[in-house]
Amino acid sequence: MRLGEKILALRRARGLSQEQLSTEIGTSRQAISKWELGEAVPEVENIVQLAKFFGVTTDYLLIDKPRSAVAGSPIGALQQDAKKHRPNPAWLAFGGVLTLLGLGGVVTFWVLHILNPMWVSAGDDMVRGDFSLFLDIYNAGGLFAFCWFVTSAGLGMILFPYMKKLLQERGQA
Repeated sequence: MRLGEKILALRRARGLSQEQLSTEIGTSRQAISKWELGEAVPEVENIVQLAKFFGVTTDYLLIDKPRSAVAGSPIGALQQDAKKHRPNPAWLAFGGVLTLLGLGGVVTFWVLHILNPMWVSAGDDMVRGDFSLFLDIYNAGGLFAFCWFVTSAGLGMILFPYMKKLLQERGQA
């Protein structure tokens, strides 16, 4: 990878425009453009500024290595870091299945409660019983609680990788 390609890749990895990078190291946007296109080479002072700004060595910037060697570079490290923090798809799928199964059970209980009303006498009137009466009569409170537990476990499996990443980022900040 040549010097210009490295400058371009490092700048893009930081999400900077040529204008922003030029402001940071004290040169013109046109100079940055020429460096990235390989039409010019930065002065030694600018190479040192680039290395400090991007947190790389001047050797990394100046020594050409084949593209396959990028894995050990700062850019390769950014790519590896992104892959490392990607949640396991099987874990997310299992969490989604658990969530759907649990919610399916909760909704089923609610629909059965609506379709099968319980009536209670309140003096001279008959009053429709609430959901807890439905669960008591059918002795289904434990099963209903289990459905909520499965739903919560599924949501936890889905959210855990993202919360872990968020906590790690806050710990590093």
